[in-house]
This record gives sequence, C-alpha cells and structure tokens, in this order.
Amino acid sequence: MLLQQIEQYSTYIIISLTLLLVLSLVIQVTLWKNISRLKDKYRRLTRGINVKNLEDLILNYTDQIERMDKQLSLLEDKNNELAQKIKKCISTPKLIRYNAFDDVGSDLSFSAALLDNEKNGIILTSIYGRDESRFYVKRIDKGISNQNLSPEEEKILAEYKN
Repeated sequence: MLLQQIEQYSTYIIISLTLLLVLSLVIQVTLWKNISRLKDKYRRLTRGINVKNLEDLILNYTDQIERMDKQLSLLEDKNNELAQKIKKCISTPKLIRYNAFDDVGSDLSFSAALLDNEKNGIILTSIYGRDESRFYVKRIDKGISNQNLSPEEEKILAEYKN
C-alpha cells in the first residue's frame, strides 16, 4: 500500500525533492559567499601581524592604541609649548621709509616695527642726514612706548592696531 501511494505521488515527490535540492544549493552558495567575505575581512584585520588567535590580535591592537595615545599626548604638549613660543615671536614686521630732511634726496630714513602678537617688541628708527646718521631703538609694551614716538613711528605702530 505504501508503495502504491509512492508510485501514485512519485511525480510530486520528485518535484519536491528537486526543489529542496535547488534550495539547498542556493543556501550553500550564499553561505560560501559569506564565508569568503569573512575570510577577506579576517585577512585584512590580521595583515602584517603573525598571530594565531583573535585574543592576541586584539591585545596587540590595544597596545598599539595605548602607545599612540601616549604619542598623541606628547605631541599635544609640544604643540601647546610651540603655540606659547609663537605668541612671543615677531609677526609681520612693518617698515616705513621716508625722507627725514628736505636737503637729502631719496627716502633713506626708515622706521621698522618688530612686534609679537601681543604688540610687545621694538621700533627701530634710522634717520639719515648729509653729515650724520642716527639710529634709535624704542621698546614697545602692549602697543605703548615709554618714550616719545615720532609721527612715522606712531604711524607704523598704528598699522599693528588695525
């Protein structure tokens, strides 16, 4: 009786088994692709490192991150130190050339301001005449001088205030 039922439904059984076989093949191909992707990701994760297990790999990466954090901290400290030094460096020196005396040709006299970002520094002035030449240095603190400034020196100092 069982054999009669099998013979009677043999077409349906064969079609069902064929569909199951095709479905299992599709699932197997999908799994092979997923395994291949995982292998590629694992190779990329472990490239350049000879480790036998994932725990060693993670510990190795953790050690590298700690070393990089220390280096980054040192670089930040150096950067802050350099930023403080830069504040005290001369920034954008300014120069004005002019004719100090009517009887001397050309603009041979000059005033040069050498100031940092906080407007501290000096103003150098050279006054050239036919018979003599003079050179002056005036200290500037926070954009203000304790000595009297010539109009040219005031002009060049005003350029820093803009």
